[in-house]
Amino acid sequence: MKIQYFENDEYEKTESMYSLSKTEGFINDDILLLDSDILYDGRALIELINHPFDNMTIVNPISGSGDEVFICMDKQNYLTNLGKNISNKEEAIGEFVGISKLSLQFLKQLYATAKEDYSRNELRYHCETCMFKTSKKNNPVKGLLIGDLAWTEIDNEDDLKRAIIEVHPKIKRTDSDKLIGKH
Repeated sequence: MKIQYFENDEYEKTESMYSLSKTEGFINDDILLLDSDILYDGRALIELINHPFDNMTIVNPISGSGDEVFICMDKQNYLTNLGKNISNKEEAIGEFVGISKLSLQFLKQLYATAKEDYSRNELRYHCETCMFKTSKKNNPVKGLLIGDLAWTEIDNEDDLKRAIIEVHPKIKRTDSDKLIGKH
């Protein structure tokens, strides 16, 4: 597997979508898009990869962390709204985890959406925001709700402590259960 790193020297002014935009022209296949500041049970990747729908993002029940990116979905699990400050927060089914599967076709449309925004000097937003904007352009994204997923975002020392004390032990237990045949 060949790995190539890209740097975004403008990150503080631009956020994650601009970072992803730097990969345009280098990706020639479907991708898994993973936030770099999360710890999660690998089962999320297995469920996402094995799901037949091309463009999906993992959704987990709302954690109450205060930093959630809320996700609303319709009855077929298509995203209908996404954001930290959405007007219909009470309709949110869960929160964005930071693990998504995107087809190459969708990724190309994602780059195009971002370029449109950049041309209007809208540089500062995250991948999930652009992903949702792109999904509304006739290329829908579904949410894959995994209710018991052990995961956390690590943005500060308190998050790191929670990851060490609560989340990592749950992930280890899940892995141990798989090894001894408990499903």
